[in-house]
Amino acid sequence: MKSRKQTLRKEPFFTRHRYAVFFFVFVVLYNFLIIKKGHIPGMDEALYSWHLVDFSVGFCTKLLPGAIFYGIFGEHATKTIALVYEIVLLLAFFAGLAFLLEKFLQRAEAESRGAAFFLVILYLTGPCTFQFFADTIGSLDVYWVFISLLFFLCLESKWARWLIPVLCFLMIMIHYSTMVSYLLMFLIILLFKVSEGKSSKVWAVIFLLAFVVSVGMFVYFLMNESSNLTMTREEFDQFLTDRGSKDTNYFNYSLYEYAGEGFVDYRMDTDAGFAVGLFNSFLSRIQLNAQYVSLILAGIELSFFVTLIYGLLLLSPILFCAYQVLGKHIGALKGNPLKRAVYVMLMIQFWVTLIIPILVSIDSGRWLIHSFLIFFTTLLYLMYSDRELRVAVFEKIRSFAKQPFLYFWVYAYQFAMLVSTGIR
Repeated sequence: MKSRKQTLRKEPFFTRHRYAVFFFVFVVLYNFLIIKKGHIPGMDEALYSWHLVDFSVGFCTKLLPGAIFYGIFGEHATKTIALVYEIVLLLAFFAGLAFLLEKFLQRAEAESRGAAFFLVILYLTGPCTFQFFADTIGSLDVYWVFISLLFFLCLESKWARWLIPVLCFLMIMIHYSTMVSYLLMFLIILLFKVSEGKSSKVWAVIFLLAFVVSVGMFVYFLMNESSNLTMTREEFDQFLTDRGSKDTNYFNYSLYEYAGEGFVDYRMDTDAGFAVGLFNSFLSRIQLNAQYVSLILAGIELSFFVTLIYGLLLLSPILFCAYQVLGKHIGALKGNPLKRAVYVMLMIQFWVTLIIPILVSIDSGRWLIHSFLIFFTTLLYLMYSDRELRVAVFEKIRSFAKQPFLYFWVYAYQFAMLVSTGIR
């Protein structure tokens, strides 16, 4: 008698993975036809500059994507090629994500498939999730989610899981802000694997390696990045110009701590901001941002706070429901303090990923999106792995769906906030 697995293998690919195909087509059409209205977004000069730099500038973060792209295309690189390259990378991410979401749907109990499907669609279309990436083709952010996709694939392999510390290194090489964002997600999920008891010693070793690599590289670059630069800012400007960039200030803002026109060039007493030790390095970013916030308070720019407040209001119904379920689940857990700690960390994670980057960044909307996306992704994986949590969330969704008027008003509220704020 043939097993179910043998029967599935004989089915056509599109039949066997019909949910993954649907999710992929859906998220692509939703982003490029509905969100972008059929308009393929161009890549501006500032974002294109990220594709032209490599480690000839020095051993610094933010250079890995450009090293890969320019290493492939070299002198043939153009803005059009970079745009196609980034769209292909985004589509590859969506394809991998679709297969992972199919596994999540298949893990759901039969009576909960409708609730699981609803949650997946909310994940793909909800506020502060993937629409941001269709709007910012060419930014480093797509590499964060792409490496996160590889992380989840590695979790499922007995041998590939040992590559997770390497992925942590790559995350830091893209930008060390991942230490308080995507790498937090990695570490929380690895702690959950330790708490499960299955191969806990192996997962404990992987967790320790990932933690040491992440924290070690974060501290190293925070203290030494500017010292690793091999060019003065003037030489770097010429380097970018020679490679075809028409915008150098954008990259200077990130790599040389140049605040841009109208803001203070806060470089301590060096040509870059991170050569004066760990504490002062972090403090210098807070001081730079404080100067920006003071301009906001003076009435020059209010979008920083408006975006943040509207965004939190937009997310509040989802966060409220999620926290309600997580709180009850933590209370029901007995005899496994590590697992309880993991769920407490998940509840704190959203605020850590939101508040800390905002202290040293002016991109409040961007970090709100990443904070929620990381929280939602972590929640889905823990639901995938923890049956009790999965059942509790699906019961919450089913009870919510039984109240059609409440269901209508929450989504009417979400839609109104979405239209009025423009936050995606």
